Amino acid sequence: MARVFYHIGLHKTATTFLQNRYFPHLPVKFMKGSASYTDVLRGLEGDEVVLFSDENMSGRLFHGNKLADFKSIVSSIARIHPDAGVIIGFRKHADFVLSSYKQYLHEGGAISQREFFDVDGGGLLRHEDICFKSYISFLSERFSNLFVYTIDDVKSIDKFNERFSAFIGVEKNDIELKKGEVNRGVKTHVQVKTLFALNTINAWIRRNFGVNLLYSKLLRYMRITPRQVCQKYLPDIGRDYELDEDIKKFISREFEDDWNFVIDMKMKV
Repeated sequence: MARVFYHIGLHKTATTFLQNRYFPHLPVKFMKGSASYTDVLRGLEGDEVVLFSDENMSGRLFHGNKLADFKSIVSSIARIHPDAGVIIGFRKHADFVLSSYKQYLHEGGAISQREFFDVDGGGLLRHEDICFKSYISFLSERFSNLFVYTIDDVKSIDKFNERFSAFIGVEKNDIELKKGEVNRGVKTHVQVKTLFALNTINAWIRRNFGVNLLYSKLLRYMRITPRQVCQKYLPDIGRDYELDEDIKKFISREFEDDWNFVIDMKMKV
């Protein structure tokens, strides 16, 4: 009987790296993104190992209620494959919020950092959406086979490979990862602020004229959308863009125990 594993994210936890440069080297049937699970599983033989990877299974990042989205999707997976193994990754809360906000800007978003994550509650990314204990507890109640990792684990790929191979029950391969293109994003204060300004202009044009001008098909084809301009043509120099200080202090105070829970669970499972 086939052994099925779901790598469900979270977003911003080296998912693209794993999907493009690690999972394809494993002795498994690897499916990335929204493949038809039924079609894949129908043709399996013996105890073949199947690995699905799609970070959107952990809830859409800018849906407005990621945790609720996550619970709905995971419940569906549990009904289909209650014996599946589940893989989920995390990164420190402040880094997660910052990286998620920059991803939001990459996709054309035009709200401020404080509107994206509001220390007083609300915001596009809510407090409950970064309560990692809730994700792990919900998974633990539905699946007995759970693998928890952090983005720092992936940076030590040899150790990660050994632990992950043991989890999915395949022989550890000596995977030699060649240098590849980094999943590059905006990094500096100048890059992020310029992208935000261009997205704001585009949002005003779209709102008043119904045209997504700066992200039009023509500019996408010419590779000069706001994101591409800021990533490729603005110099990657100057101070790094950071979270506002009050947001960092709030996250450090409110989510320290939550991060310790992640580390404890990583050691147990």
